[in-house]
Parts: sequence; structure tokens; C-alpha cells
Amino acid sequence: MIETVPMLRFNHNCQEALNVYQQAFDAQLLVKMTYADANVEDVGKIDEAQKELIYHAQLKIGNTRFILFDAPGENSKMGDMPKTAIIKGNQTDLVMIFKTDEEVRRAYDFLSKKAITLGEIKSTTYSSSTVSLTDKFGINWDLMTYFE
Repeated sequence: MIETVPMLRFNHNCQEALNVYQQAFDAQLLVKMTYADANVEDVGKIDEAQKELIYHAQLKIGNTRFILFDAPGENSKMGDMPKTAIIKGNQTDLVMIFKTDEEVRRAYDFLSKKAITLGEIKSTTYSSSTVSLTDKFGINWDLMTYFE
């Protein structure tokens, strides 16, 4: 079974959004990791001010899981992470959570044709396989497994 999860990226105000959404929707915080919690291989060298930014969080609103994080902007000095300018309209992706690395690879092989990819499939602090891309139709996808 594949789980579809909306992903919201923020311009260094994700913690504030988490607080608001928890109150507004009586949401349950499932996971919260800061950049200080992440493996250095995932984020590279970060400075003190960036350590408390949200690297990966999950909220459960009703029956839906949401992933939220602070994205490094295109002018960021935040390690080796792909830089993405936050522009109204590009702050939402659809995350497809698969059970196996092979399922991630299969979906990636189909979607990556004529796509803009943000790196290769890799392992991170929270996933054995993850990759982000914008398909040929302009839809932002994040394909991953998830460590439970």
C-alpha cells in the first residue's frame, strides 16, 4: 500500500506553523527533528542559528499525516542541501510513502523521464530511500520509504 502525504515547506517559520496547526486543528505531533538532530551527511555543515530550524516534522490532522520542514532558501548557507527558493505556490509537494526501496526506484524510473530531479535516490535520517522531483507536468513529488 502506498500512502500519500501532503508536504509543506516553510521559510524558517515551521515551528510557528506547527504551533498554529496543532491548536487550529487539534493536530497530534508525531515527529519533530531539528537540523541539529539530522545526520551531518544529510545536511552538511550548518551554523548555530540554523540548528533549531525544523528538518522534518509530522502532524496528524484528522486521519491525514502532513510532513512539514524549514527549507533552505536558494541563498542559504545551510550545508550541502539542495537550495529551493520559497515562492508562494511552490511550498507544497505530494509525498508518496512506499514500503520498499524497490517500489521507490520503480516509481522514480517512470516519473523521472523529462523531470527536474533534486539529486539521486539516497538514504537519510528518516528514510532508507528518498528522492524529490518535479515531473514533466510540473507536479512536485517526493518518493520515499519511512522508518517507523
